[in-house]
Amino acid sequence: MPDARLLYAEPDGTLLEHPRLRPAGLSFNALAREPLWLPLPAGATLCQLPGCTAQGIDAQGKVRKMRPGMDLAVGALLPTGYARQLLPAYEKVPGTAHLPLFGYTAVAAVDGEICAAYTPIDAPGSWDPASYNTEALRGLVGARLAAAPDDPLLAQLGVCALDYGCYTAQNIFYERWEGALPASPTCSAQCVGCISEQLGEVPSPQIRLSVAPSAEQLADLAVAHLNGGPNRIISFGQGCEGDPLNRWRALARTVRLVRDRLPADHPHGGYINMNTNGWHTRGLAEIVEAGLQRIRVSLFSAIDEHYSAYYKPRGYSFADVRRSIRLCSDAGVWVALNLLTFPGYTDCEGEMDALLELIATEGVHEVQVRTLNIDREMLRESVPEPCGRERGIPHFLDVLRASGVRVATHAWVQPDPIAVEL
Repeated sequence: MPDARLLYAEPDGTLLEHPRLRPAGLSFNALAREPLWLPLPAGATLCQLPGCTAQGIDAQGKVRKMRPGMDLAVGALLPTGYARQLLPAYEKVPGTAHLPLFGYTAVAAVDGEICAAYTPIDAPGSWDPASYNTEALRGLVGARLAAAPDDPLLAQLGVCALDYGCYTAQNIFYERWEGALPASPTCSAQCVGCISEQLGEVPSPQIRLSVAPSAEQLADLAVAHLNGGPNRIISFGQGCEGDPLNRWRALARTVRLVRDRLPADHPHGGYINMNTNGWHTRGLAEIVEAGLQRIRVSLFSAIDEHYSAYYKPRGYSFADVRRSIRLCSDAGVWVALNLLTFPGYTDCEGEMDALLELIATEGVHEVQVRTLNIDREMLRESVPEPCGRERGIPHFLDVLRASGVRVATHAWVQPDPIAVEL
């Protein structure tokens, strides 16, 4: 058996390996004693968890808590392409605030090498961290903004690219791949731990788009991006905005403008995608008719009560989301779920059963596995207990693949046109 040791940190950030305690991991409800450890992937970042006292397992198999407030739990933030299996094992010091909104993954020192508890899903491809935040980026952003100093949409994307490190925003300036096209300052949901609107005590990591770009402004940027070369996509619905369906009339017009300027036989083609809650079926139908080709629908749980507890929908229901998925599938739009996964919740038997029923009934083509970036205790305070026995993220992924649905991270894969014919 590999020699796995607990990693922890002092308050000043010094990383230490415990000489005796073995590492452990946490799920939504449980502590796991023997996670599967794999070498820390390239692009991962280590961080300490403030106010969270590290826990380990002693030689007798008992859970041991280290010095409160002094020996802090350590986690890894994983890049695209890897599914978190477990969180670091910790106990919060009483009165500790909720953690910043990141996806903390359990880590360990295994035979002297830093490892983490994750499962590989697919190769990073166009989402490889090495392709982003390059030395050239700041100059590219500066030049583009200088050429259009009065463009508020481009100014927002500059902030997202440089301050938030958003890959899709950076792609606008790198002039490649999937480019962000934020459109809506407002949202139909009040998600627990929203990343762009301050709804609770934990600061949101991004500032939301403050303007509503016109259809003409959106179309100009979309055409410039799609017209620049092959393998281009533009995507409504980014982390710096609300739900794009809140502006469905403007987006339907945007898509029509883009389609008029870039005909179907255009040499570079180009895809139009939307990331959304899928809340407004009638508005979505207008955008689909205009020429939307791909949709990613955000999902935490396929159980109505659990969905509603997380999204806190305003003026819509989970039944509306299902109708929107079916609408797109029937229209030949490629449907992916942006599945927000949390160990010990997503992988519970009842949750998996509900998800598989949704996939089969509504015609989902792809499940993109996304780590839910949230404090564990915040989530536990907000949503009902998951349904069924916890089975683990690796088992969950096996079950998904066995169902026949495509499983990926949020890396974009050009859909096979044949695959969307139902």
